[in-house]
Amino acid sequence: MAEVFIAAAPDADGQAGGLAQALKSLGYDAAAVAPSDSEIAKLVDDAKCVIGLWSRGAPTAELAMLAALAHERKKLVSAELVADATPAPFELRRVSIWHCGTGRRLRCGLRR
Repeated sequence: MAEVFIAAAPDADGQAGGLAQALKSLGYDAAAVAPSDSEIAKLVDDAKCVIGLWSRGAPTAELAMLAALAHERKKLVSAELVADATPAPFELRRVSIWHCGTGRRLRCGLRR
């Protein structure tokens, strides 16, 4: 199993795969596949980090179970493809940050 696992709803499979490839190119052991129920516990146990890639698409039961287990084991990192897509149990507080180089405002999430 991968050290970094990217979990996403079916509508974000392409973005999850792209993120996994980008992390691989940086030397990380990363994967983004749809796990079966029987694989979820082992996947979370083996991973150092699980990235929940949230989108507007409804999370599958497997994705919700995987995120809950990773959250419980303090391995979940939530990332949003679109603003306010994170499900309630995993919501982030928002802060605004100004990017010094461009002067553009950036948003990032902080854990509760």
